[in-house]
Amino acid sequence: MGHRHSLQPPGIMRVCSLVSLLITAGLFAQADWLSIGPEGGSVSHIVQHPTEPNTLYLVPEAYTCRIHRSTDGGTTWSALGTITSRIYKLAIAPSNPDIMYAAVYGRIYKSTNGGETWTSVFSDYNYRFYDLYIDSTDPDLLYGGGSCFTDSDYIGSLFLSTDGGYTWTAKQTGVFFYNFIMAADPNGYSTFYVAGYDMSYAPVVLKTTDRGESWTDLSSHFDNYLYDIAIAPSDPSRIYGASYYAVYRSSNSGGSWHKNSGYVYNYRLAVHPTNPDILYTGHYGRVYKSTDGGVNFSQCLNGLDQADVCQHLCIDNDNASTLYYSSGNGLFITNDQGSHWHASNSGLVLTSIVSIAISPSTPSTVYTAIEGIAVYKTANALAKQLLGRSAVTWRQLEKFSYCESAKDLLIDRTNADILYVLVGYS
Repeated sequence: MGHRHSLQPPGIMRVCSLVSLLITAGLFAQADWLSIGPEGGSVSHIVQHPTEPNTLYLVPEAYTCRIHRSTDGGTTWSALGTITSRIYKLAIAPSNPDIMYAAVYGRIYKSTNGGETWTSVFSDYNYRFYDLYIDSTDPDLLYGGGSCFTDSDYIGSLFLSTDGGYTWTAKQTGVFFYNFIMAADPNGYSTFYVAGYDMSYAPVVLKTTDRGESWTDLSSHFDNYLYDIAIAPSDPSRIYGASYYAVYRSSNSGGSWHKNSGYVYNYRLAVHPTNPDILYTGHYGRVYKSTDGGVNFSQCLNGLDQADVCQHLCIDNDNASTLYYSSGNGLFITNDQGSHWHASNSGLVLTSIVSIAISPSTPSTVYTAIEGIAVYKTANALAKQLLGRSAVTWRQLEKFSYCESAKDLLIDRTNADILYVLVGYS
């Protein structure tokens, strides 16, 4: 399913945020609270069950992460266990899917019941974990990507654990840089690519073929640091790299690279499981597709108009026509190789609400400002539940300058259609 790294640096996101808008059935009377949305919110990444293709696990982009699960291919979601930290990578053991691990900066969490409950098995903040892989046959053999603090700075490293995450060995690259990207060749898990940037934001890309015992520096091939690296599952010699300004391709395991600078804002990559020439790149609310190894791209935009920056892009393990696009405004799915997308957020109430306004003249009209996204409106906030779910419907208002930084809302006393919005970053 590929790897994932957030575009927001640690510490920037709001620690305290409302995760849903709540209202009582009796209009603020003493009654049970009902979540009425808006559904969606910031999604970090999803992971597919290794043997049950309709079972997906979703990780929110939040500092208190409540993992969600879908058993119907993403149509509906339900909440599982919570980890009170931001999860950089969730991984499922292929040989025993009940065993799951979560990389949380300087910690590793483990679940043995499919994500229902979690236990911290390792804690050392000299280890910055940003990526995680599990051996295909041994659920106790783990590979982590990140940086290890040594002396006065962080050295990019490959981390190894042979006891289910309880202890780790850092295979240091010898290069001081922030390593937040890792790609692994699943054929034996001996070859890894790690990437990031140094103190001057210069690109760093390194390769090992012996699990970190020795490293080859590939950095000179790149003009800018990479946001993502992807290995073609059907041809491990085919490697792709995505930077803000270009897409890079290697057909000889990183020995040489071809740069295509015609497409920008390349945040995420996904390579077709059986055809190494078919490549998708995730951008800001859009996806590009190439069928010739990254030489030419076509846009795949239909249905992504409300999607935010791409946090994660992956192809279904069982059906290559299905892709998943994780964004700051929810999860989007296509079932026809990107031609049409649809939001898939039923049961996901992850939105970070910064302001709520209820119309004095029309209490069923409510506006809410979603951090980093836009302003939403509902005209039926008092709608009854249907089959145990809220019947309230929301629509995203047309975006305007700085709408993503809305801080407060005020509705006219007599006209619910007149709204004032306070915006700003300070």
